[in-house]
Amino acid sequence: MRMSNSRSVVKFGLVMKVMAAIHSLLIKNQYCTKRDLYYQEPEEYGNQRYLDQLIDTISSMLAVPRWQLHVVATSKGVISGDLTFLDADNKLVDCSNTTNGVLLPSLIHKIQLVRSDARFVLIVEKDATFQHLLEEKVFNELGPCIIITAKGYPDLITRQLLRMLKDKYAHLPFFALVDADPHGASIYLTYKFGSLTHAHDVQNLALPSLMWLGVLPSDVNELLLPDGVALKLSSSDRAQVQDIMNREYMAGLSSELKELQAMLETGKKIEIQCLDVFGRSYLTQVYLPRRLRKLGYLVQSNW
Repeated sequence: MRMSNSRSVVKFGLVMKVMAAIHSLLIKNQYCTKRDLYYQEPEEYGNQRYLDQLIDTISSMLAVPRWQLHVVATSKGVISGDLTFLDADNKLVDCSNTTNGVLLPSLIHKIQLVRSDARFVLIVEKDATFQHLLEEKVFNELGPCIIITAKGYPDLITRQLLRMLKDKYAHLPFFALVDADPHGASIYLTYKFGSLTHAHDVQNLALPSLMWLGVLPSDVNELLLPDGVALKLSSSDRAQVQDIMNREYMAGLSSELKELQAMLETGKKIEIQCLDVFGRSYLTQVYLPRRLRKLGYLVQSNW
């Protein structure tokens, strides 16, 4: 951290203030949410986002996961399917016994995975799609599996749980269902390789084996979508796609590069909800089973 101007000095002071609060939490063996920490000194931090950046700075500087600082986020991830776990209070949670999904606990590092007979894990970009899959009884169509959403860009808690699942159930394939647009591709790649902000903790967060199940940019032509369903790429969309394609880790991802190139060539983007044009049940009864069979992960004809 540079100390060449007054802003740097102020930031250094705030970093020390946050570290003092963290030290107190560690001494007392207590945990605190980022939101609670912010409201202890709201005028000092200015806004929640700035405090979050300070915490990430400290985490990176000390090269430890944020939860080891005893500062946790309010979870936004939701999970459903063939999984049971013990939460921090030693309460057994059955993720199959839910209508709208189970909210992931903030103290995710304290849970114990108990049992799962899932055949795969499906990461869903949007909560609306997640709820739609539950409404359409996705497990009847696809068999035993786990579905999870972070309701947009993935938070640390969701990514940490996914990595825990991968470490315990190494045989499980992991798939991503995202929009076929630059944001969807970026979300998929964040799950797969992690983010720059938390590069120091990538071993506890990344899913290198994650596969892009759909929706694919090539679907624009292959599905013969009606006119007006696919949206036109903006100039900023094109720039974002090009930026993604130029990332160092993309060199070994031939299929992903092919899909991103297809997005640029068609000049179109589509959202998961676009599949509703073929019927409300098309996603669960046709699209997902077809894609899974193509990848060799759905073999029973009634699935």
